[in-house]
Amino acid sequence: MVGRSKVTESLRQQVVQMKAKGMTLSAIARQVGRSKSVISKILNLYNITNSFKSPKKAGRPWKTNTREDRILRRISMGSRFHTAAGIAHQFSAEQGKDLSHHTVSRRLRAFGLKAHSAVTKPLISRKNQKARLSFAEEHVVWTEENWSKVHFSDESKFNLFGSDGKHYVRRQTG
Repeated sequence: MVGRSKVTESLRQQVVQMKAKGMTLSAIARQVGRSKSVISKILNLYNITNSFKSPKKAGRPWKTNTREDRILRRISMGSRFHTAAGIAHQFSAEQGKDLSHHTVSRRLRAFGLKAHSAVTKPLISRKNQKARLSFAEEHVVWTEENWSKVHFSDESKFNLFGSDGKHYVRRQTG
């Protein structure tokens, strides 16, 4: 279902002025491009409150305040590879307030810290970089015949660091 744009204060004023001029609900609705029920609600609300402001919306208040949001952000920025569940656990240990990983994830996204898939690449140490470079320099003059005697195998898979699972990193959007 597609939502409509919000009813602005200026539109509310316009509707009330049109009604004061004696226009019908149908005529006002056609002119402003809204349904008769919306026009009726605007006029009823104005008659009750005598104000053009939209009423305060109901809803559950956030579980965290601004200070706790800053703490969540600090924990996340401290190690960008922390999961939302890990951050929630650390927050609970530090602050004594339990948060679900869904809440943590929502609050971090609100500050623009979105979880992205981490780039997967093998760790190549300085020692390994030097060994690769020396190998390349030694074998740069080899011919195709020399290389045809070498058997390359990529059948074996070795996990040197961590698991194969998907890893996420939090990055600032924008």
